[in-house]
Amino acid sequence: MFSRPIDPEKDGAPDYYEVIKNPQDLGTIRQKLLDRKYTRMEDWISDIRLVWSNSIQYNGELSFIADIARFLSKIFIKQLLEIGHANVSEWSQAVTDYYDKITKQLTNSPEILAKYYSKYDFTKKSSSSDLKDLADNGLFSSSSEILHVLQILALSGVNIDSQKDDLSIDLTQLPESAIDGISNYIKDLKRKKKPGK
Repeated sequence: MFSRPIDPEKDGAPDYYEVIKNPQDLGTIRQKLLDRKYTRMEDWISDIRLVWSNSIQYNGELSFIADIARFLSKIFIKQLLEIGHANVSEWSQAVTDYYDKITKQLTNSPEILAKYYSKYDFTKKSSSSDLKDLADNGLFSSSSEILHVLQILALSGVNIDSQKDDLSIDLTQLPESAIDGISNYIKDLKRKKKPGK
C-alpha cells in the first residue's frame, strides 16, 4: 500500500486514473530522491502529501485506507517538524553566537572602519510602515519558507526558541536588519509565485 504506482487491474481499482489525475506513490518519490530530481524541499513535501490526499480522495473520507493515510500524514508532518526544528535550533544558536561576537567587534573597532558599516544600525527599531508591510505579507505557505524566515531572524541576532510549537514574534522588537531581510525575502517569494514564472 502506497509503495508503488496503482495497478488498476491487480489492485481492483479500474477507474483509479480517471478519478486521480496526479497519481503519486512512495516508491516513485524514493526513486526521485535517489536520482536527485527534487530541487526544492516544497516539491518533495507536496509529492508526499499527494500520496495521502489521493488515497483519501479515491477510497473515501470514511474508509479504513483513508484513516491509514491520515495517520501516516500526521507522522510525516511530526517528523518533518522535528528534523527542521533540530537543525534550525542548532544553526540558530551558532549564528547568534557569531553575531554577538561580530557586534562586539564592530562596536569596539577603530573609527576609520566605522564608515564601512555605519549605515547599518543593528539595534534600530523599525518604522510602523515596515511593520505593517510585514504583518500584511508575512504569511508563509510552507515549512521551508518559515525555516528561511527563522534563519533571517537568527542572522539578525534575534534569539528564537525554535523548540516551541507556537512561535510568536513581536515585530516592534525586531532590528532593522531583520525587517529588511524578511521584506526582501517576501518580495522574492512574490516574484517567484507570480503566474508565468
